[in-house]
Amino acid sequence: MITTGFGVTIDLPLFDRNQGAIAVEDATRAKLFDEYVARLFEARGEITRILADMKSLRRQIEAAETSIPILQNVVDSYRLALLQGNADVLTYYNARADLTTKRLEFVDLKRQLADMYVALEIAAGSYLSEPTGKGGQSMKRRLREPCNWCDDRDSWQRHLVVFSRESGDLSRRKRNRR
Repeated sequence: MITTGFGVTIDLPLFDRNQGAIAVEDATRAKLFDEYVARLFEARGEITRILADMKSLRRQIEAAETSIPILQNVVDSYRLALLQGNADVLTYYNARADLTTKRLEFVDLKRQLADMYVALEIAAGSYLSEPTGKGGQSMKRRLREPCNWCDDRDSWQRHLVVFSRESGDLSRRKRNRR
């Protein structure tokens, strides 16, 4: 059979109801949601790690802070002994070098804590209110005091408020997607 002329064809999704395109859209949406959940849990893990590092740094700062006055007393004692002729200069300068090293370590630990605070804000994705120490003094003014917003055990949950607002209940969303 030979036909001549032109013809027009139109695909009408009457029988398959466009199920192929719908399946592709559903798969794409599921993949994007799974990637979002993976990034969300990765961010939460990063925040938890940063908070643990900050807690460790605060302990190290406390230890360095308590050792500085002790080393200062040792240096003062050696200085008096040196002036009285009961100690040599090398011992005095070694004690002074130890004190200077501990002070530099203390300052470096405070810098690392400030860097961790910035890393926490970056990982959280928003500006966190400035942490305060005891007596309501800001951490900028008094870094030696422990931070009151992440001292207790479950405080990481408060830092995840940003994520919980954005993500809602993930299990509820997953159920509604089906």
